[in-house]
Amino acid sequence: MKRSLSQALAILLALAMSLSIAACSPSDSGDTPGGSTTGSPGAAPTPDVNATGFVYVPDYLRIPAEITEMNNAAYIDGKVLFTSNTVVGSYEVDYGAGGGGGFGAFGFGGFGFAAPAPMPSVDTEPGTDTAEGEEGEENAEPTSTLQTVDLYEQRIFSINPDGTGYEETKYRPPEVPEGAPQGSTYYLNSIKFLAGGQAVVSEAGYFGYMDEDTQQYVDNTVQKLRKIDLNTGAVLAEYDTSPILAGNPYGGIGMMGADADGNLYLSSYDGSIFLYGADGTFSAKAALPGTGGYVQSLIVLPDGTVAATVWGNTGDIAIYPVDFAGKKVGSSIGNFPNNIGTYGGLGSGKDELLFYDQIALYTTTIGSTDKKEVVNWIDSDASGDNLTYLGITENEDVLCFTQSYNFNYGGGGVMMQNNAPAFELIRLVKTPANQVAVKTTISLAVNNVDYTLRSAIIDFNKKNPNYRVKINDYSQYNTATDYTLGLTKLNTEIISGTVPDMIYSSGGELPIENYAVKGLLDDLYPYLDADTTLGGREAIVPFITKALEIDGKLYRVSPGFSLQTLTVDGSKFGTADGWDMTEFDAARSQMPAEARVFPYYFARNDVLDMVLSYNIESYVDLATGKCTFDTPDFAALLDYIKTLQETFEWSQNMPYIDENQDILNGKQLAQMTYINQFDQFLNAFALFNGTPAFKGYPSADKNGNAFQPNYTLSISAKSPNKDGAWQFISSILSDEFQSNGQMWTFPTNQKSFDAAAKTAMTETTLTSQGYGWYDGDNDGEIDEIQPKGTIYINDGTMTGKQIPYYAMTQAQYDRIMTFLNGITKVYSRDQKLLDLIREDTGPFFAGQKSAGEVTAIIQNRASIYVAEQR
Repeated sequence: MKRSLSQALAILLALAMSLSIAACSPSDSGDTPGGSTTGSPGAAPTPDVNATGFVYVPDYLRIPAEITEMNNAAYIDGKVLFTSNTVVGSYEVDYGAGGGGGFGAFGFGGFGFAAPAPMPSVDTEPGTDTAEGEEGEENAEPTSTLQTVDLYEQRIFSINPDGTGYEETKYRPPEVPEGAPQGSTYYLNSIKFLAGGQAVVSEAGYFGYMDEDTQQYVDNTVQKLRKIDLNTGAVLAEYDTSPILAGNPYGGIGMMGADADGNLYLSSYDGSIFLYGADGTFSAKAALPGTGGYVQSLIVLPDGTVAATVWGNTGDIAIYPVDFAGKKVGSSIGNFPNNIGTYGGLGSGKDELLFYDQIALYTTTIGSTDKKEVVNWIDSDASGDNLTYLGITENEDVLCFTQSYNFNYGGGGVMMQNNAPAFELIRLVKTPANQVAVKTTISLAVNNVDYTLRSAIIDFNKKNPNYRVKINDYSQYNTATDYTLGLTKLNTEIISGTVPDMIYSSGGELPIENYAVKGLLDDLYPYLDADTTLGGREAIVPFITKALEIDGKLYRVSPGFSLQTLTVDGSKFGTADGWDMTEFDAARSQMPAEARVFPYYFARNDVLDMVLSYNIESYVDLATGKCTFDTPDFAALLDYIKTLQETFEWSQNMPYIDENQDILNGKQLAQMTYINQFDQFLNAFALFNGTPAFKGYPSADKNGNAFQPNYTLSISAKSPNKDGAWQFISSILSDEFQSNGQMWTFPTNQKSFDAAAKTAMTETTLTSQGYGWYDGDNDGEIDEIQPKGTIYINDGTMTGKQIPYYAMTQAQYDRIMTFLNGITKVYSRDQKLLDLIREDTGPFFAGQKSAGEVTAIIQNRASIYVAEQR
């Protein structure tokens, strides 16, 4: 039975009212970070037998393994339709003869890639076989240089919403014209699925070639737009695309839309909309009113007509109805709300429009900027990062499609391997409420959340039998003009005592130290020591927990870390890590007068911000709140910063500056080194002739380096769900999580960290690398041992200078560990404190006050500010 759009909306609104139970969790308390829970923590969840009505629970349907690619997924007529690259044959390429099948074989379109270039499936490897016998190498015979390459074409497939019925439709691309380069095929640029088993497809054939006589590229691009019957393969209509492609032959068609009468609407990249009748006849070109804009999508309105959604200059998304009969685009009828950011899934309800982003599915009324959350993806145990909302099934289930990738970094961020994606259909199944078990909810307050943490939450919610994590994302309160509102609201609520079960903080954005002093957070050491599954305190690298401590207690933990430091040549400026202003100035005095310390683009406030963010504990005692800005050391720092350029303006006409070359030539003292894996350490060893010194930022205690956790998690001292909160935190501290390839930083789990070190200390051979490319001794042969990486220096020659670095030695590892064990600070950025200091240093930089006068002012104002925050 068919269902109307109004019926679909009613289903979605019913879903919105029951979603908290749908995700196997009790109802939360709206904006209150703590939420509410039912049952005793840790108790096995049971259904509420007195519950009435229906709720929606997620059902995950793995796509058949033979599907290795899904594009353009859409749900229509009870089927999920999608496109996929498919091997349809093969052909031979003679690489030894300088072949390659021409440009068409590898999908070149004009001067850019227009279609994917599949890696060739090689049956014979080019090279030379040496015949063993009396004549040795003189009797060698060349191996065949022919390689068999798979020929790919795009096909259209369908599958039932329950994961069954996978089959290929009858669609086939057009015949390749005679004389096209071998391996050529049509590429399906875009597609619009229609009711009744039809689809409109935009196809491009890139049949260009290199003329051997003129050595010029000859373009032979063919564009087609056809309506296809997917059940029979018959061509129902062909469209004349010349009005669209005039002046833009390499991709003029943008978005497609179709109204209830079958008329076709096509946007172009210049903002125009081209109208075609259902029979393929060109009708008109309609222009957006005013200054135009970029057409994001073409959607069907509740009355069956089509409207364009257009990104405006201020970031808003306006809705413009298209009048097919009048052959024009009307005035805007409203904007989509966009404080989170709309990126797809635009459609219609009864009087509302549906849209979604990586957080949720929403409805909004035409002409309103308000939105109502219908489905929260994380609450449904789905990641919104790679999710496509497909629609409502005949059984009144909400249907979505996701894809995920498994990245393997060789044990903690060293060697990345991209494995095949995994695809899932997710059905939010309509289920009687009294059949759904209710878990205990753990609230987690965040100000935006990244992909890695979202994935960890989804995995935990799927696996844990008793608890589920509920995100309260305060970034929803931000506006286009003020991105701090959410953070301010969260901090205000926490300070006032409305504390969630867990607090997420990234980049020092929240004053965790202040919360700890106020007794709002639990010491995590007892949890860690008692966690025998994780392995106790010894399971985490000790220098991280030591740096995260506040007055001997652990109020926050992190699954990963990186750091940024100033690295210099230890043979010239001393091998000891860290320096004070006296040593910093002494190093500067050894450099030419025109030399700089920092990269050429750093200005005064850049250096001031870096020093205070990575080195704030040198000036503010986080445990006591005592400030020490009125010191000769800080005054000397301001004296140096005053010598720097006030601002730096980027210019398109700037000459290229190679910082590494300037360091080698003595024009720049230090490298601004970002380190998130062992590779960056090896890079520093190579650049500084084996003796790098990681000085960091100058400070009185000569300890100007700080770790930067990728994020930290804390547990509220008032949480009624501390056991469940620690279960989640323990899951992200585990070797299993930190070795799954989702982090781009050093892991904090000791096993994961040791695995990363082992990988860095293992030579990369030609066999393990899988290909050869480096000739380090310039003997004309590929080296068996491959570098871990290569520093390329622009020294003015044609080839430049190359500095390779290889597997980490034991001596290098010991040196690195000495450095890491010496770091005792954590990056903390207090923007209000930075703004205060910037304001007070202005008169000094302008020559109106002395360094002593300014440091005294900063000391007074900073002390008052810090005291107010405690």
